[in-house]
Amino acid sequence: MQYNTSKLEFTLDQRSRSPLFRQIQDQVRYAVSVGALLPGDALPSIRQLESELGVNRNTVRRAYSELAVDGLIVMRRGCEARVADLQAATSGECASRLARELAGEFLRRTETEGLDSLHFASLFSRCAHEHDVRYPRWCVVECSLRQAEAFAEVVAQYLHRKVIALELDALGSAESPLAPSLRHVLTPAWHVAEARTRLKHMALEVHAMTVRLSEACVVRVRQSAALSRVGLVVRDAHSVPGYREIVRERIGIEVSWALADDETSVRSLAERCGALIYTTPCDALIRRVVPKSTEAIELVFEPQPEALQELVSGYSTESMEEAIKP
Repeated sequence: MQYNTSKLEFTLDQRSRSPLFRQIQDQVRYAVSVGALLPGDALPSIRQLESELGVNRNTVRRAYSELAVDGLIVMRRGCEARVADLQAATSGECASRLARELAGEFLRRTETEGLDSLHFASLFSRCAHEHDVRYPRWCVVECSLRQAEAFAEVVAQYLHRKVIALELDALGSAESPLAPSLRHVLTPAWHVAEARTRLKHMALEVHAMTVRLSEACVVRVRQSAALSRVGLVVRDAHSVPGYREIVRERIGIEVSWALADDETSVRSLAERCGALIYTTPCDALIRRVVPKSTEAIELVFEPQPEALQELVSGYSTESMEEAIKP
């Protein structure tokens, strides 16, 4: 028995040990987990499935009701059933239950086909990691690709999965389309608003990543601040408060600032200060206009370990394995 929609095909096997309502649930869950169904997508009505699949209406109603209890879909009287918010539907207890049920269904299928379950599990694990490399779900966005790549390397160590690096200016542009598999975007707090604006047409979660100045950078700036006045050069006006706050907290100094698109102001700041600190996108400008007598120090950031651990908790492969243990 089959039922087709533009995004979902239901296929029921009367010979399976799995009840029909469970087969319907499993196929909805799978479609959500791989992104075939997105938050807000409508599901076929109970009456439609009853007619097309030739099953009892109560079978479909039970399948949908339990999915709604799990938070995977939303049902309102007189309205279509729709996929619920993706983050709420695939987090915490619901994610653990979904993983257990899918694993159980796969194992039952391997037994039916006469395959060894442990051998299948080993192959599945390898295929899952290969799939993650080919279809990454996480990316790190920064205003420079070099900084994004450095962050992505650190985040990948916490997640134990593939993390790609993207430059903020290229985000959401037609020239640099994003991989359709992406679900999560990590970026420093001061870039969150711009990232969300650029990605407003996509069903992606944008997470604010807490970063801090590297220890080597802090030491160098403090040494310069002890000898002379320090100025700050950044690319965007909206990021100035965030950078100044970081410098204030980590280094303990107040800084005057200039924007990279105003060369006159940058030259003037360099004349008044013995040292300039700057963000990575300003590197070419600094090399071109700042005299050698003025020390130029690039601000190098790193993710804050404790905050990063908390942010990705529940998303890493290790935490997922822990969550589904008996």
